[in-house]
Amino acid sequence: MTSYTGYERPEFFDPNYLNPIPMPPYDFYTQPPSVVEPTVITGEPVIPYGWRPDWSRPTEWIPPAQILHSLPQEPRAYGYVDMSSHIEMKPSLLKPLARDVPANKPFRCQLCGKSFSQAANLTAHKRVHTGERPFTCSVCNRRFSQSSSLVTHRRTHTNERPYQCSHCDKKFTDSSTLTKHLRTHTGQKPYGCDVCFMRFTQSGNLHRHMKTHKSL
Repeated sequence: MTSYTGYERPEFFDPNYLNPIPMPPYDFYTQPPSVVEPTVITGEPVIPYGWRPDWSRPTEWIPPAQILHSLPQEPRAYGYVDMSSHIEMKPSLLKPLARDVPANKPFRCQLCGKSFSQAANLTAHKRVHTGERPFTCSVCNRRFSQSSSLVTHRRTHTNERPYQCSHCDKKFTDSSTLTKHLRTHTGQKPYGCDVCFMRFTQSGNLHRHMKTHKSL
């Protein structure tokens, strides 16, 4: 008995083996084609998906990136762009519970949840999120977010150093720098590493030290 595989079977070449395809009647070719009228739906107009009424052509597709860049840009003031309207607020911080806010710090930032004891401190803190720098140096036009930072900066132009060390008579432009300097005399190291428990006099030295653990 001969075995066949695939299309080697003889019946595949027999015209009677295939099922005949029914042909349409003669009237199918003589009658004009029928046109289906669109169904009119009363009520609100149906807007096709992916099309906006303000586009000139319904079939025109505009990339999202092009739409974004075509939007009018916000005016620049104080040399920065106000991003306060673009910052997403955390829903859990919009209406904080009374027990979540410390009693001595009733003013809370709705963007990051940080609390402050005075409203003025909260106003100054919000500039960290918005990038606002309304205080300008009259000498070099450098801008700052806080007036105290501007006062300290002006001393670099006047060479004023009102903060003096009681151990070595060294002078500084601001109190925070004097505090860091005093640790060189007292040996105080308030910043500790949670991995190896090394301690440092400044937070910047601790941050640089933590990178040595991440590289391992």
